[in-house]
Amino acid sequence: MRSSPNLLARRDWLSPVIGLDICLLDSRHAAQIVDHYCRLDPDDRYRRFFSATSDEVIRTLVSSWDWQRTVAVGARRGDRLVGLCEIGWERDHGPARAELGLSVDRDMRNRGLATWLTRACLEAAMARGVRTLEARWLWENDAVAKIMRQLGAEIGMHESFMVGRASLVATHDAAHPAGT
Repeated sequence: MRSSPNLLARRDWLSPVIGLDICLLDSRHAAQIVDHYCRLDPDDRYRRFFSATSDEVIRTLVSSWDWQRTVAVGARRGDRLVGLCEIGWERDHGPARAELGLSVDRDMRNRGLATWLTRACLEAAMARGVRTLEARWLWENDAVAKIMRQLGAEIGMHESFMVGRASLVATHDAAHPAGT
């Protein structure tokens, strides 16, 4: 059995189906990332950032991203970013343990886009050495919970939010048995 082609390479197949371009993002896309986050309504900003977050805070946050420690995949319709998955890690943990961040425009939800973005981002992050994925989300955020369950994450409650941790090595090994 041969392994499936990388998801980012398959974006040409996906794009005509849903009218989006799926691509790796970098510092050149910062303005689109800021625009995407600033379009989130107050509830969605709270779900993404765990606090009431102003446009200025979003601009500061995105400008401070260390792209040496971040992998981001976006879905664009024209020049507009409609979905974003980022995986980042702290210096002291190296890329072995990283955290998931995810947001999708409200009108693009419930179509599998968050799952697609996460899988593509995971491929790129694993190529950079990420082996464990962590996520934190509010209990009502079913999309993140579903994605983390699909990854086989251990999930629990911490204070007022959910946390999950998935071993990507085990996930990758199960999806790609030796010799495939």
